[in-house]
Amino acid sequence: SGKFAGMGAGVANVIRSSAEASVIGKPGFGGALDVDAGGLNVLALKESDIYSLAGGFAFSSKASIGAAVGYNEITTTTRARIEDARVRVDEAIHVDGLSTSGIYGGAIAGAGAGTFALGGSVVINRIGQSVDAGVSASTLTADSLRVNAGDSDDTRTADIWALSGNIAGAGKV
Repeated sequence: SGKFAGMGAGVANVIRSSAEASVIGKPGFGGALDVDAGGLNVLALKESDIYSLAGGFAFSSKASIGAAVGYNEITTTTRARIEDARVRVDEAIHVDGLSTSGIYGGAIAGAGAGTFALGGSVVINRIGQSVDAGVSASTLTADSLRVNAGDSDDTRTADIWALSGNIAGAGKV
């Protein structure tokens, strides 16, 4: 445009979530919970992803300023448990707390002018995961027992792919 051009772009993404799966008795009310079954699967699964892009460019014959900002955050809590229970199964007992998260984002800015050009970009990413699986105060009878707290994808637990870039140019400074 004419003498001055300005551009700004901003992105904010926040995911805060939890997943819980449980078999829980009431010890203070007559004893443990009784479960008789062929098999038992206690699964808490949480998968969260953010895809984000902020960008823009400003051009002027005299002066221009361009900026792009991104902010991403994922905080998850995943819990699978058996507590205060008597469980009798013919096959297997599986207690799995599983979680994966990913942030894929970027911020790109540009500015161009005849006299003065200023551009900048910022990306901030954060992933926080709490994953728990367990058995407590319980009696279990089964062919096999698996207690697993970890990632729900064999190839990743938490991924962040981020890009921040800027280009600015002026004829004079």
